[in-house]
Amino acid sequence: GASLEGTSLSGFQGFVVTGGEIANDGTPKQPDENLDTRHFKRGMLTLRNSGDNSNSSRFMITLDRTENLNGYNNAIGELVSGDEVLKEIEENLTRHGNAKE
Repeated sequence: GASLEGTSLSGFQGFVVTGGEIANDGTPKQPDENLDTRHFKRGMLTLRNSGDNSNSSRFMITLDRTENLNGYNNAIGELVSGDEVLKEIEENLTRHGNAKE
């Protein structure tokens, strides 16, 4: 099966951390689950998509309220512990959204 090993994280400080991009993994796109769930705080886990019913292995973790994601991406859960790790990841993002080496 597919694995996230070897994939990288990127994102933008104060917005989201993104990851899970598996190139050509053959994973079928999944239907939207619930576009009504709101991105109302830091630590929301969201499936990224590129249109209706296009969820795959890509994900985002919000770093703040991200209301502009509401209605477009599926919020499927939230961080219950480990915010210190999320803060460390956020601090290591560059202005351009890439992780520092």
